[in-house]
Amino acid sequence: MKPLFKPATLFYSVALGFTSLSMTLPAQAGGVSVYIVAPGDTLWSIANENLKNPKDWKKLMKINNLTDQTQLQVDQALRIPSELMADFSAAPSVAVKPANLPLAAKTPAQNNKKPAATVREGAKAIGDVTSISSAAITVAATYGDVVQINAEKQSKLTVNQTLPDKARIRTGAKSSVNIIDANGSMIVLLSNSEVILSQPLSLLQGEIEYEVSADKMLALVSTEAGSVSAQKAHFRVATSKAGKLMRIEVEQGAVVVTDKENQRRISAGIAMLLEAGQAMNEPRQGLMRPDIANLSKSSVNGEANLNWSAIKDAKAYRAQLVYAADTYLVLFDEYLSQPKLNWHNISPGRYNIRLRSIGDNKLEGLNAILPFVVHGTLNPPRSNSPINGATLPTNKPWIAWSRVAEANSYTLQVARDAEFKTDVQEFSYQMKNYYKYSEALPPGEYYWRLMSVSPKRVKSEFGEIRMFKVK
Repeated sequence: MKPLFKPATLFYSVALGFTSLSMTLPAQAGGVSVYIVAPGDTLWSIANENLKNPKDWKKLMKINNLTDQTQLQVDQALRIPSELMADFSAAPSVAVKPANLPLAAKTPAQNNKKPAATVREGAKAIGDVTSISSAAITVAATYGDVVQINAEKQSKLTVNQTLPDKARIRTGAKSSVNIIDANGSMIVLLSNSEVILSQPLSLLQGEIEYEVSADKMLALVSTEAGSVSAQKAHFRVATSKAGKLMRIEVEQGAVVVTDKENQRRISAGIAMLLEAGQAMNEPRQGLMRPDIANLSKSSVNGEANLNWSAIKDAKAYRAQLVYAADTYLVLFDEYLSQPKLNWHNISPGRYNIRLRSIGDNKLEGLNAILPFVVHGTLNPPRSNSPINGATLPTNKPWIAWSRVAEANSYTLQVARDAEFKTDVQEFSYQMKNYYKYSEALPPGEYYWRLMSVSPKRVKSEFGEIRMFKVK
């Protein structure tokens, strides 16, 4: 949880007769919080950091019976009605836009062999899928080795390229491509796959994912074993044995599966297997989604180390990494024999990790989607109090700073010079976002700076240097 008060020093929250002491108390409807003034605080700085409208600092004066804003004293308790306080719990996050994907994205090493991470060709995508003409078959995004095959020639696909009817597309290892068809639906061609973009699409080998936006039933995918028709649905199809074996799994909506003699309608969570020349198999209920409720959702060092509870009857699991801003651009795809993964060197950005259970005949269940943020360099805290250059009325100052979501402790350094060479004091393993001197400091100038430390002891650089004076 992010702190409710950014420059939090110490707070009490009083509502409906209940009193508690905490650093990160949520605002209570109709309640009152009490802010304990730290050295260097002013009514304006408190209002600017904590109120919906900074101009309400005048209301703080009235509520606390202050006639002069210079009346603030260190350790003074200020009453703040909850309706005035800003809500920091829903601060918007910055998403990676498809048009701004890194040109050289690093990908996690596979769990089984654990090779060193490699730099692959970066993912590329158009900025606005809605700008694509619905009458064209268009390349929306590519990752890795994706080519169009024309007779004996191969040409590399480019983003926003228009493809002709019956274009033959092939992906290499660890590659994928997103294509918008003439109906505005999204086709995702995964690694080592090949299709002919006919109507219906002919899947020659490999695997596709289809997000169907068509309002009417259309024949969408065909193989030697059978075909799939759908409207307003999301499904996956894989084929092997030269197209004679076909696997279908429905993620959302419903599809109609047809072979030479029979037709079946299957809905979300159902999977089935077709084999050319064989009687149609009965559809099966897919396995449960993996439980992701307690899995970590962020990393500060480019790692994803996840363990989840085993699913009954699961033979294996599948994990895919996709950008949060383009949920069908598959960047990494791994089969796991155990309910755990260990990925490394993921570039900073916002992702979704999709986890699926795999049962008999390699039939896969529904996606469990875990939002996952890889932060760049761990940021130092923002220094809040004392204000830079302030002369303090006490020789036992409070020092306060903002919290950093990825940090679990902080290191505070205080020195008598800006180069931190004279009388340096270091206070490590600070779990709270403030420090109060218990012993008096001699008069003079003091310089201070802060560092964040993650749970895995990853350290940020030291942040800005501030100075205060003790009389």
